[in-house]
Amino acid sequence: MKTKRAVFLCIFLGCWNYRDLEDLNIMMGAAIDKNQENGEYKLTIEIINQAQSGGQSGGEGGQEEPKSPKSFLIEAEGHTVFDAVRNAVRQTGKRLFWGHCKGIIISQEIAREGILTILDLFWRDAEIRPDIWIAVAGNAEAGDILKAKTESGDPVSVILDNTLDAGESVSTFVKDELTPFVEKLSVKTNSVVAPAVYIKNEEGEPSPEIKGTAVFKEDKLKYFLDEEESQTALLLMNQLKGGVLTLEENSTSQPSGKMRISLEIYGSNVKIDPSFINGELTMEIEAQLEAGVSELAGSENYLNKEKEKNWRKT
Repeated sequence: MKTKRAVFLCIFLGCWNYRDLEDLNIMMGAAIDKNQENGEYKLTIEIINQAQSGGQSGGEGGQEEPKSPKSFLIEAEGHTVFDAVRNAVRQTGKRLFWGHCKGIIISQEIAREGILTILDLFWRDAEIRPDIWIAVAGNAEAGDILKAKTESGDPVSVILDNTLDAGESVSTFVKDELTPFVEKLSVKTNSVVAPAVYIKNEEGEPSPEIKGTAVFKEDKLKYFLDEEESQTALLLMNQLKGGVLTLEENSTSQPSGKMRISLEIYGSNVKIDPSFINGELTMEIEAQLEAGVSELAGSENYLNKEKEKNWRKT
């Protein structure tokens, strides 16, 4: 009887909120800026183009492969973010579906003013998944990042999401999901972090790039960390699980007199012991890295224990 009741409830709840996909705009990502002229919020939304994304494409050997998703952008403004969301419906005649949203990019201006009120909508909306990521635009408006082109032609939100998922193997930025991010913002002693997204202009078309980390104190952006600083931050937070550590040593076999060594990081363990000495806060940090030698750009043997002790980080 309990099983039948559970099945009935699942069917009932699913049908109660049923909506045809053709009546919805399925979002991939969103960006939030401020209009400098009128002070309103400007929302840029990346939406799946269902007409171009469905079906199959021809593959090798006559086999068909799924088509890559295609997308288009719409922009809307409003007195609040929710007002802008509703105003977006005027452009397409369809409501926005947030259930597949990968993440939200927030402009640097809004981040410096304070983002807790901006995130309140996403925190409350039951349709938005709690594991979406929050990012901060580094060198451009947030909306311009969604307008950039990707080499594969895939939606920008998808590329950024894939990059963030592979973050542990790179370890040059810090990722956090919506729920823990908002929870940490409410604690005044926390410094909360989010990935920083930039536009790089190489060989013509601008393209998006995750590079470094944005650091918040309470809910306001304070500064950015570069890639090396982000790796150190991950180490101090005991979250460094991968990436590459580059060392430089003297070498007689190289014209520059230097040899670079690449270590692949497998894990880390850090102990931090804070104390007050003569009225000043000091930190004693003990860090242990588990790593393997992946590359030796020279002929010297730097794998003996005595030389390993003298390795220097570049």
